[in-house]
Amino acid sequence: MGLTFDSFEKGVTMKLKHSRYMLHTLAIFVLALFVASLNGRKLYSIGLNVKKVHPSTVHSFPKGVRERIMKHRANLPITNMVFGPLVLGSNNQEMIVMYDTGSTILWVNDKSNCESCSESFGMRDGFNCQASSTCEKTSTIQDLEYGLGTTHGYEVYDSVKLNDDLIAVHHPFVVALSVTDSDDMQGVNGICGLSSTSGKKFSIMESLKSQGKIQEKVFSFLISDDENVPSTLVIGGVDPELLDPLKPFYRLELKNVGHQWTTSLDAVEIGASHKRVLNGHEFGLFDTGTSHLVFSTEVVDRIIAANKEAGVDCEMRGQFEFICLIPTEILHKYERNSEKNILRMATEVLPQIHFQIGNEEFSLEGEHLIASYEEVNQGALCGLLIAAGDYGVHILGDPMFRKYYTVFYEDGHQIILFHARRRKVSRRITIGGFSLETKQNISFLKE
Repeated sequence: MGLTFDSFEKGVTMKLKHSRYMLHTLAIFVLALFVASLNGRKLYSIGLNVKKVHPSTVHSFPKGVRERIMKHRANLPITNMVFGPLVLGSNNQEMIVMYDTGSTILWVNDKSNCESCSESFGMRDGFNCQASSTCEKTSTIQDLEYGLGTTHGYEVYDSVKLNDDLIAVHHPFVVALSVTDSDDMQGVNGICGLSSTSGKKFSIMESLKSQGKIQEKVFSFLISDDENVPSTLVIGGVDPELLDPLKPFYRLELKNVGHQWTTSLDAVEIGASHKRVLNGHEFGLFDTGTSHLVFSTEVVDRIIAANKEAGVDCEMRGQFEFICLIPTEILHKYERNSEKNILRMATEVLPQIHFQIGNEEFSLEGEHLIASYEEVNQGALCGLLIAAGDYGVHILGDPMFRKYYTVFYEDGHQIILFHARRRKVSRRITIGGFSLETKQNISFLKE
């Protein structure tokens, strides 16, 4: 049995009276032990790609949220599709799936019997159960709800290969006969859920552990625009090459509130003055399928007010267009001849968002929030990845996974955030990303 996080966390607590140097050295040693304890015998890395898809498909919201989402179809945050390879069956049928922390079940489209999810609808060529000698088709029908989309199909058992050495045999999954909103699944075959909210039967992590392929149910995510540090899903532990060992890490306890990867969200604060915009007894969902930080309308209004106090005018247009203005007098202090310089300015000028979850405090800067940029007569418009939605839970999406290499540790009932190791700029932004109608209707441009 490996070292537990608690056992060596107590060791740190006992040494708090020592010098800063000793504490820093001990912290690095503890980090090394923690990473080693999570890694087990072997790591399995899966290279991922990230693309934007239409806002109508939000597969990763939990069921309690979906009913409210249905009322706001036109104004949903644009979502990310974090997708990568997966191989099914005895004849190694290659699939591309979205890896989703917001759902449990693996499903892929049927090769010949799914008209709405065929190649003509933009999805990849699907799975053929008859071509696999190990595929066991059942009479069980599954109807799956994913935000606004649905999937209807039959249940099968077959091998699921995530890596040449990481194979779950006789694992249940769904082969889809129909998919709604399939236009948003272009270039992929389906979804691989990475939670066990809907039960252990369909959990790929449960199958891998019960079959002795991994020691603990733990996986980790990094989303990156840096070609030198590609987006990666690690099964079975933590890859030390993806984290910065000289920066602190944060351990977040999970809360059982209807979705597996939900934590408390005890406070959200804005800027250097730490103006509090959310306080106590709310929840945050760590969701790899959402591009934005999605806060309640009340919290978004407070964020706008806090930004104004910090000297930055912001406005919420619709539900997912959060726009701020960096005024000309500030703009002229910075070089803006490259994306790197724009990101540096955004980090220095736009107020930080600080989070408190339990005893842990961490933040996101302008670099991680800015998505679009355009200079106008009054200064520079910045579109930030902040959205408004009264779903009963705040959603911590894309910006969180770009700054933090995130560990989903099911057996430890926690999420751990490591600072991601970066070699260069880690965001891609849209230059000139605002329509004429948007610019004509922003209140602070009319003043």
